[in-house]
Amino acid sequence: MTAVLCSSRGTGRSPLKQDLAAIEDLVVEERLELISKLVHFFKPKTGFHLIANSLAPAGAGLGGSSALAIACIGALNRLVGNRYDERKFITIAANIETTVIRVPAGFQDYYPAQYGSASCLHFRADGIQREALEIDGTQLEKRIVICYTGEPRLSGTNNWDITKRHIDGDPELFELFSGIRDSALRMRAAVLANDWNEVGGNDARRLSQSETPRSRRDHAANGEAGSKGFGQRRRRGQSLRRRRRRVHSFSLR
Repeated sequence: MTAVLCSSRGTGRSPLKQDLAAIEDLVVEERLELISKLVHFFKPKTGFHLIANSLAPAGAGLGGSSALAIACIGALNRLVGNRYDERKFITIAANIETTVIRVPAGFQDYYPAQYGSASCLHFRADGIQREALEIDGTQLEKRIVICYTGEPRLSGTNNWDITKRHIDGDPELFELFSGIRDSALRMRAAVLANDWNEVGGNDARRLSQSETPRSRRDHAANGEAGSKGFGQRRRRGQSLRRRRRRVHSFSLR
């Protein structure tokens, strides 16, 4: 096979076909842009057919593009003979996705895709350190509801606007960031202690302030505000697996 064929299942987008001899053209290819740029970066010497599939709609805000990037990097790296150590995957993903969204990409969304499980990320002067959290995953899963509100968003653009305001010294933003940091530290302690009532307290509501007006209305219609009742199990007969299919934003319950 002397060509690369890339397609995205269920999106209605036309497949992308590129001859290996003209693989440099992928750097300016706008169809399936993230995949195109990843293939261009690795420059494989053999042809292949890559099919991308995601149950999360584009713009769902659940890190779907980050998961796609890590998965593709793992596959492409193996195809070219494990050129890069796995510890490089996150840096590669962030740098390439930055060229796609045209604003600086963050790093946190790549860690769940790379490592799975529950983690705490420490952003320090000498780099990012991942702390694996030993928690009862079954209990956490019972208390998470994922739903699709039908309101996609471009989180990268919003994140860049927030970053610029922080660089410019916006005092309101500094206060918000400090509050999120402190809430995250308390949330880590509560999760490690299996204190689910504490997990669903004020800190959960602070950390979920990116809700849309639609998701807030949905919570109110269900008699739930934000993360109220997180310490209780979900209602009998409601399948978490079924609710996962309507994926966009998540509320803690």
